[in-house]
Amino acid sequence: MTALATPAANPPDEYTWVGLIPPDDQEADTAQWITREQLLAEFGNTARPVTERALKSWEAKGILPRPLVRWKDGRPHTWYPPALAHDAVYRLVNLKERHPLKLVATILKGHIQAMIVYGTPEGETPSERWNAILQDIANQFAPLEDIYQQFTGRRLSQVEIKVTDDADESFTVTYPWSTWRQ
Repeated sequence: MTALATPAANPPDEYTWVGLIPPDDQEADTAQWITREQLLAEFGNTARPVTERALKSWEAKGILPRPLVRWKDGRPHTWYPPALAHDAVYRLVNLKERHPLKLVATILKGHIQAMIVYGTPEGETPSERWNAILQDIANQFAPLEDIYQQFTGRRLSQVEIKVTDDADESFTVTYPWSTWRQ
């Protein structure tokens, strides 16, 4: 398993797609990346369109990794890994309507790292792969909520999953219980 940078410890200027993706990952080939305009176009005709201003704001705040900047046609262009960036923006747009932006940032950073670590089988989006893993875990731990409520009278509010590799590198993914177990 490839060690990942811990986004929470990085200032926004250092939290980049290039810095997160291991060189041997399929998304690391920057020749296949899409421009900001292409990424925004994917959300242009949706129920929740994303503006360039919003995208830049999320990057400046460190909620999303900063894109790769390269000069082309005499001006700078911003580049994004297609599957990871699309999935991250999609998840951000959906979560920000239900949760404070600070919590969304924490959830999203763990989600991005999980997508990179677990990879994406051919024909499956990173979100589908990660959601399948989470659903399997949720199904195994579903009785936990009932037992917890029975003994404490309280319901679960969030779940943290800590992943540690054999080099003792780790990251934690935090999900509100309501979005984790559906």
